[in-house]
Amino acid sequence: MFFTNRSSSLLFASLLALGLSSCGPSATSPNPSQETENQTKSATAEEELQVVTTFLPMTQFTKAVVRDRAAVTQLLPTNTGPHDYQAKPTDVQTIANADVAPKCESFSQ
Repeated sequence: MFFTNRSSSLLFASLLALGLSSCGPSATSPNPSQETENQTKSATAEEELQVVTTFLPMTQFTKAVVRDRAAVTQLLPTNTGPHDYQAKPTDVQTIANADVAPKCESFSQ
């Protein structure tokens, strides 16, 4: 079975949204102290999730999907095209520290 770029993008977005939706606190909690502990763990997990994107359209799409559940970092400055971009050692470190680096075939060349 062959996937088109559009269906692959939709599949990726759906899986990313599903994965991130499971990061929230549980619906029921037996006691208030455990609820506070769950919120603290959830906040810590949310702060730790790092997503790195390459350029503005991917950044905007990713931010729309993850909302406030992840920190999205864009590697390319907004005024630099992908063909003019030169990676720096700090960019390599940013990618290495990222939990997720989404890729979209329709934007990649």
